[in-house]
Amino acid sequence: MLFFINFFCIFISLHVYKNIWIYLKINKTPTGAGIIFLIALLINIYLNDESYSSELKIAFSLISVLTLIYYIDDLMSLSVAARIIIQILLGIIITTTFFSNLFIVNSYLFIIILACILILSLLLTNTINFYDGADLNIVFFGVLNFLILSFVFSLDKNIQILIHLSLVFFIAFSFINYKANSLYFGDAGSFFLAGLFLIFIALAAVMQNLKIYYLLTTLCLPILDVIYVILYRLIRKEPLHTRHYYQIYQLAQRTQRKWLYLLIQPVNTVFSLLSIFFLCSLGLNETVSIITGCFLISIIFYFSLRFFLMNAKK
Repeated sequence: MLFFINFFCIFISLHVYKNIWIYLKINKTPTGAGIIFLIALLINIYLNDESYSSELKIAFSLISVLTLIYYIDDLMSLSVAARIIIQILLGIIITTTFFSNLFIVNSYLFIIILACILILSLLLTNTINFYDGADLNIVFFGVLNFLILSFVFSLDKNIQILIHLSLVFFIAFSFINYKANSLYFGDAGSFFLAGLFLIFIALAAVMQNLKIYYLLTTLCLPILDVIYVILYRLIRKEPLHTRHYYQIYQLAQRTQRKWLYLLIQPVNTVFSLLSIFFLCSLGLNETVSIITGCFLISIIFYFSLRFFLMNAKK
């Protein structure tokens, strides 16, 4: 029953948001639906205030403020420099909120963690933003990642509530996002989702929950895609902030049947999981199996598919 109540509330909110956008005649396709996602989780956290740690609430509150600032990019436009600064602030917030005590004990390790989280903040925000460019692509991305997170935090009931609410949001969003140019997740939504993933990663690190490495099964390929495209454009001396069609799903859209691009992420995730099970069966450590399997499968699958799609295009 709770699922249907949450689904109905989110679905209606998305429709109202879309209609307000159209009514105000903002000069672009309706976007910024991620703000509804933020509000839904924010309401849940503050209605169940005692269920969540102070670190999670502080990080969530500060990221929500940054998301509202980032929302300007959906309404008008933020400069590239402003977006990068906000993404860097996201990394600093996560590090100082969850690992501040480490600075006193081991400042060098704290700096290494800060550097890693800053890189992750930049990569995740832009990866998610790029994957919002096609109908249902961000939905598949969100559902896959939150299913993995549900497994990672299977023993934490409070975190499970946030994850299940996130799944409900993406399911409700899919009933609108499947239509071309109907409503997009938006830059603010991409930024917020990246922040949410970083919170979960930080929580797992603090709890020493090594299952978080399973998130590589869903994130490896999209991040590899973004890194490849950025390097490719730098080599060609193209401005990074201009529109392009180099992403793997964009190539699939242009060369294969409609909706086939949606299978790329699930197929890579399944192959990655199978490789992990295979390596574990050989007696390898689970964490080593996850890292090795995900990187090998994602690299092989990505470049094989890119080669196939580029030749199909020709």
